[in-house]
Amino acid sequence: MKRLVFVVVVLQTLGCSNGSSLKEKNANNGALTTEETYPEKPVIKYKDNGDDTGDGDFALSIVEIAETDTTIIYKALSTSENGKLGLVLDIPKKDGEKGFGRSILIKSTGWESDNFIRFMAEEYNQKMDSSSHFIKTISVAYVNMHTFGKTLGAVYHYDSTIDEYKLFFEGPSKDDYAELYLNINKREKIIEFKEKDPEYRPQLIKFFRE
Repeated sequence: MKRLVFVVVVLQTLGCSNGSSLKEKNANNGALTTEETYPEKPVIKYKDNGDDTGDGDFALSIVEIAETDTTIIYKALSTSENGKLGLVLDIPKKDGEKGFGRSILIKSTGWESDNFIRFMAEEYNQKMDSSSHFIKTISVAYVNMHTFGKTLGAVYHYDSTIDEYKLFFEGPSKDDYAELYLNINKREKIIEFKEKDPEYRPQLIKFFRE
């Protein structure tokens, strides 16, 4: 009987340790001041319609939003034909000069992020080993397009419910470089991944792969 109780306690402990909520994941990284949850939705795949949206663009649904003193944390999770796709973004609350910043964090949620990189490779027509894993964490330089637009001197109109970023992926060599647009649509509760140039596809897969 004692052995059975011990097994139950261990299983309960393991269940808690594997929790995927932002509150649990950030328990040791400072208190969250707010936390909100939203329903999970299917992945959105955009088709080229003649404007700035192309065949390689897609969006994941936001299922959790949390906040610390310095960052807003988004957990994205969507269903797809090949399973769930997910990741976590840590977005700084304050940008640097002219909207430029040094560190948006992109974090793995585990197997959902492994599915994400395989999905991305498929959308980008890139070959990738089925055993590949999403990188645990990557820090990416960026520019806040709204803030940068205000510094241009011209009248800049934008939707205040959408945060727009351009991400700059840089490696040790000059060939290890890629750009990607990241839009956080707070009204629709989605995170959009939009291509800057299809030529960056191989490098992006390389940066996201462990």
